[in-house]
Formats: sequence, structure tokens, C-alpha cells
Amino acid sequence: MSTVFLIALEENPYSGVVRPFLNWAKALKGRAIVVIYRCSSNLECYVRDSADLTGFGLITNKSFHRLVTKLRHYPVDYLISDDYMPRLELLLKSSGELGAKCAVYSQVLYGIHSLVRTFDSDLLDLKTRMLFSMASAIPFKILSARFKALLEKANTVVANSRLTMSMLELLYAIEPAGIVYPSVDTDVFRPTGLKADDEEVLVYLGSNPGDTKPQLVQRLLGKLSKHAAKIHLLGNEEMYRKYVNKGINHLYHKELTDKQLAKLYSKIRLTLAPQLIEFFGLVPVESLSCGTPVLTRYPHEALCNEHVGKIAYNDEDFLEKAASLLSNQTSEEIRGRCREIALRFSIETSKSSLFKTLGKQ
Repeated sequence: MSTVFLIALEENPYSGVVRPFLNWAKALKGRAIVVIYRCSSNLECYVRDSADLTGFGLITNKSFHRLVTKLRHYPVDYLISDDYMPRLELLLKSSGELGAKCAVYSQVLYGIHSLVRTFDSDLLDLKTRMLFSMASAIPFKILSARFKALLEKANTVVANSRLTMSMLELLYAIEPAGIVYPSVDTDVFRPTGLKADDEEVLVYLGSNPGDTKPQLVQRLLGKLSKHAAKIHLLGNEEMYRKYVNKGINHLYHKELTDKQLAKLYSKIRLTLAPQLIEFFGLVPVESLSCGTPVLTRYPHEALCNEHVGKIAYNDEDFLEKAASLLSNQTSEEIRGRCREIALRFSIETSKSSLFKTLGKQ
């Protein structure tokens, strides 16, 4: 029997919403099929290369009907995708036509941004800004009603973190079957052997408008420019374009492969993630996996060990802890502990947790 992962309507092969499904497929090898529907050619090529290397099956087509027809030739026991509304609808439609069980991996939480008061609509294009403005005027209970109804049709709902589990229960009255953390490919994200430069740091600008306060980023970069010789920036391009002072010594990384990113994490002294909220957050775990400590503005579940990083509880605390971490040397022992923590989020560990939650062997 095959487990099918549906990836649809995505552009970036390195996107955080894509990674969990590709990593599970890599772990399952010949027992997995990845279905690509209306994604970019770049993503499709990346997945094809991964399939050739690891042996999982791959089906691509721009016609939904033809995709389902191809899947009928395989014994499918579970279809899995996430809770982005268009993919959720495709998942349930596929499940109904194939007569197979479906599981929703919750990592998006449709409609929740309409509740966020720190959401910076200036980072959106005009069309998206207008849609967001209209959605914000609709009571959340009405806005989320269809999303909740679709989740209730799935055989299983799985949360990607404790925060996601809490939000599903509190806001949507959906009780997940369990928590399965997204995985990091610890064979790729590992210390490269490059000596870390004590004068270089990485600041992650987030992935979604509203998850990071521009004012905090500006204050942070101002402070870092006095402590660090070079600041590496990663993430939200609009945030970078509109709010980063180009006069500081910095390097913005628009597109990096996993191997390039692993080299960057290994090289730097500290990774800073000033996001107000992340339902999980892969950047901190990737950094830890490369032996580099992390400071987050939100309670990341990997940072239970104060030796591998810290959690800040407000903006001032974040700025103070950033300065404190940079003033102290990072020992090889601490780097080793970072790696140990990250191994808890390996592909194999995540796959085993997923199968246990789905009741599979």
C-alpha cells in the first residue's frame, strides 16, 4: 500500500509547507508517491530529482482528473496534504474519488491572520491587501466555518506543533489525533567543518506578513551593526526591501539551496528569529542542526534547553538577550548540544511519529 502526499499550488521547492511531505516521502522511498499539481517547474524539477535519488513515486499533471486516473493504478491507503484551503479541498475530493482515507497535516490554520492586530498589510500586493481587508471585516466564526467543516470530513487531523494543536481546539473546535513535528534533513543540515566567524550573525525576516514586527527588526539591526561585522538576512523579501537600512554591513540571501543554507548556519555565530508567532518554525531547528545557537521571540519547542539558545518574552528582552549571547563565546560543547537537540527532529523520527499517529506500522 502506498502513502500519497499531495503538493499543489506552490512555487518554492524549499518552502516550509512543502518540506514535511518531501522528507516523509524520502523516508518511505518506494512506499510513497508524491503528487504534484499546478506547481512551478522549478519545484517539479526539484521533486523529480529527489524521487530519482530516493526512490519514491512521482505523478505530475495539470489536470486533476488525469491525476486521479493515474492514482487508481496504485493501492492507496492514505492521502495526505495540509490545511491550506485550496489543497484541503483537493485532498478531500481526491479521497472521495479514490475511496481512500485522508489525513490533514495542519500547519496553515486558514483565516487565523484575520485575528492578528500586528499584521502589516503594507507587505502585501494590492490584490491580496484588498482580500485581507475584506476578510478582516467578516466575523471569524463565519470566515472559518467552511474550513472547520472541511477538516471535520477528514479521517485524521494532525497538528505540526503544540501551538497548532491548541489553536485547532480553541478556535475551530477540532481535536487533532496528535502532534507530528516537521522534520529537518539532518544529513544535509549538519556542521560543515567551517570555523564559525564570531563576527557574523543571521537574522530571519519571517515568511508571512504579520509574523515579524518591522520596528523590532529595525531596532535589532541597529544594535547588531555595532556588534557584528556582517549581518546575514534571510526570508521575507518585502520586509527587507521596505524596512532594512541598506547602509549597514549586510548580505541578503534571496535563494539558497539546503546545502548552501547549511554552510551559512555553520559559519555564523548566532541565528536570530524575531517572529511574534510561528506554528513551528524550521529555521531554528535547521540552525541547531548545524551547531549554531538560536534566539527566538516566540516559544519554540526545540529551545527547551537554555544551553542551545534562548526565548525572549518581549521586544526589549529580545534585544537584551541578543547582546548577551553575542558577548559570550560559543563553546564546542554548546555546538554539540545544539546538534543533539536537532536530531530529535530528524526525518526518521518524524516519519515514525506520523505512522504512529495514523495507526500504521
